[in-house]
Amino acid sequence: MVRLLLSLLGACLMLVGALLPCLGASVSASLDRAIAESGETLRLNVTLEGEQPTAVPRLPNLPLVQSIQYLGPRQMTQIVNGVSSFQVVFQFQLQTRGEGDLTVPALTVATRAGSLQTEPVSCRITPREPKNDRVTLKIVTPRDECYVGQTLPYDLQLYSSVNLNQIAPPKMSFDGFVTGQEMPASNTQTVRDGQAFIVLSYRHTATPTKEGVLSLGPATQEYVLEVNRGRRPRSLLDDFIGGGAELERGTAEAPARTIRVKALPTEGRPPGFSGAIGRFTVRPVASRTNVAVGEAITVKWLVSGRGSFPSVPSPQLTPVDGLKSYPGTNGFKSDDPLGLAGTKTFESMVVLESPEIRALAFEPFSYFDPDTGRYTTVRPRPIAVTVRSESGRTAISSSPATPAPVAGTRPANHREDLMSLSIRGGRRVPAGPPWARQPMWLALGTAPLLALAGLVGWQRWRERRQRLLRPTQASLMRDAVAAHRAALGAAAEAGRSGEFFAALDALLRLQCALALGGASGDAITAGVVDADLVPRGLDPAQAANLRELFAAVDAAKFAPEGGPVALSGLRQRAESAMDALTALERGSP
Repeated sequence: MVRLLLSLLGACLMLVGALLPCLGASVSASLDRAIAESGETLRLNVTLEGEQPTAVPRLPNLPLVQSIQYLGPRQMTQIVNGVSSFQVVFQFQLQTRGEGDLTVPALTVATRAGSLQTEPVSCRITPREPKNDRVTLKIVTPRDECYVGQTLPYDLQLYSSVNLNQIAPPKMSFDGFVTGQEMPASNTQTVRDGQAFIVLSYRHTATPTKEGVLSLGPATQEYVLEVNRGRRPRSLLDDFIGGGAELERGTAEAPARTIRVKALPTEGRPPGFSGAIGRFTVRPVASRTNVAVGEAITVKWLVSGRGSFPSVPSPQLTPVDGLKSYPGTNGFKSDDPLGLAGTKTFESMVVLESPEIRALAFEPFSYFDPDTGRYTTVRPRPIAVTVRSESGRTAISSSPATPAPVAGTRPANHREDLMSLSIRGGRRVPAGPPWARQPMWLALGTAPLLALAGLVGWQRWRERRQRLLRPTQASLMRDAVAAHRAALGAAAEAGRSGEFFAALDALLRLQCALALGGASGDAITAGVVDADLVPRGLDPAQAANLRELFAAVDAAKFAPEGGPVALSGLRQRAESAMDALTALERGSP
């Protein structure tokens, strides 16, 4: 029996060890902004953690996207307490067009352990606005009308086509609004009409408290920018001792956004409506359903959905005789950084004082859906309960009365009965060992200790095996170099210049880092050619070739795509440079 228990425990541990890598992998998708103007570029990042990808995820045709450009992967490996974690970020640039809600559906990412899917992400595409100044501030809302009590998200976006040295927090005024949640500012880049902009976005929420035409804003933000008034360009020395540029203070102003706030309609309003605005579902849960009379249970209401959760009231029990309810606590679990989606939990203590109660019934819950402009009523399903009339204690019966002796009879001699019982013989039974020394109890007592010892031994064996099989940083970088070289050749043959230069950029940085013995290629630039590679023995012709390849990558970030012939020539030069760097890494220039 002990062997069987140990065998089952070992099989379970092996199964869990095999499933741990799959369970630890995750994938997510994100857009760099929630609101963007038509004609601007958006950055889509697909992040894979804990697994190695086998292919680049493919994006479908999107109605509000004019073109999709793959910018290449960004890889990062971390080693914490001897355990390595791997992350890959696939970067895409989306050129927007039109107006409306842009939704990127669920994307499939193929990995060695199987396929994973992302959650859909969306962005609001607003009409295009002119930007004539170097620094522009604007207030962006997904819509220009809402209802009283409806939470309205908005973005305060600062566009800059120049380098900003300092930025002060924005200041904004409100007319008839109550401010709510806010997110930390996000810094991203966008391109419109061939010009690059830095976008600093602040996401907030505001709730109107009255109807009418209200103003959201205006807003102002102070900044300090660098102006190069000299004839020579800035150098690296200027960042330490100053010079080459002057600081200029300015203030960006955003005009107020006009919001038309409507009152909730009276037509079709249910009698039990308490002010919930959004779209919700209600699920009641009882802690117990089988109780005795007078016992208390806890009833929870889980209100889930999307909308203005501060206006969501607590659902109610249908009052009946023999039922008492006492309000308890409530909490909120957000699924959205702004608190627009999640689950609000209400608790109540309920005492059942009548065995006639067969179920807990709930009052209808009504809410107003601003998307449809109508009221909706949901009726939670009743919960069947059993209320016992007794608490489970059995009554102690009194002993029967001793009959009175009959006249003329001799009372029974109980002593003789006891003596006769004491001398009666019986079958002798050999005394067994105590229960603590029986085989079954011994096996049950030692099984946890054996299981703990087996778990510790298996964990040590697994750690030792991971140390022996764990790839080094250099091997991971060489695998990435091989993958980028294959992507470089495929992009050159197909004439896809965007993918070609993204692969070439990563390939140059990684191969130079390997030749120099560095940990990663993030800090590699064209300056290492003359500063580090040439002193180590790199051929001057290959050094000139590397400098030209780095320059071609920098120029391709804003230059139009090249033809297949130009990509084919660059591919041959890149292969020659990679071979020279590989020979330099091995010590044979």
